[in-house]
Parts: sequence; C-alpha cells; structure tokens
Amino acid sequence: MYYDDAGTPVRANGYLNPTLIIPLVGVFNYLPSHGAYAITWQAEPGVRIASEMRRVTGANSGFVLAGRSLRVVKQQESLFWWIAFGAWFVVITLLIVGAILLSRARYLAPERAAQT
Repeated sequence: MYYDDAGTPVRANGYLNPTLIIPLVGVFNYLPSHGAYAITWQAEPGVRIASEMRRVTGANSGFVLAGRSLRVVKQQESLFWWIAFGAWFVVITLLIVGAILLSRARYLAPERAAQT
C-alpha cells in the first residue's frame, strides 16, 4: 500500500472486508524521523497482521506499507507443536518398550545360563 505525505492512500490492495486498512496516525508521525516501523497488529478480532512501513523520499514521497496475515504462521506453529508432541510420544513409547524388553532379557538371562 502506498500513502502520500499526508497519510492518504494513493494505491492499495490491502482490504479487510470492504474497508481499506489504514494505520494509526502516530505511525505516520513516527516514520519521518525513524525511516521504518515494523509491528504486528490486530485489525479486528481474529485477524492479526505482521507489517512493516517505510518512508519513501523522492519525486513521489510518502509511505509504503507491506504486510501479511499471521493466520498461516499460526497454523504452521500449531502443526510444529503437534509434530513435536508426536515425536516425543513415539520416543517415550520406544523407551518404555525397550526398558520392558531389557528387564525381561535380564530376568531370563540367569535361567538360560543355568541350563547350559
């Protein structure tokens, strides 16, 4: 999204429902002295956006905002934790089974030694 020096949208394709996303006025005031601003914000309940806004100078000075929804990131994070839990469960199960088999082998070992 591109905003002019006054913070008015000039070109944009970042719509949430039928409304154009416009950052708070404080962001536009902060950028001239700092150059860039990266934030995550909740545009509405259930919608979080990671975005970065930069000051652009030159013939068409203004501000450029780029962002993406964090929904995919949250889905990937959730999938990671399910995989981690599944791997942990498999390892614990294998350790328990191995301990049981090892204890049975030790229990049976003296009987086999006595038979030979």
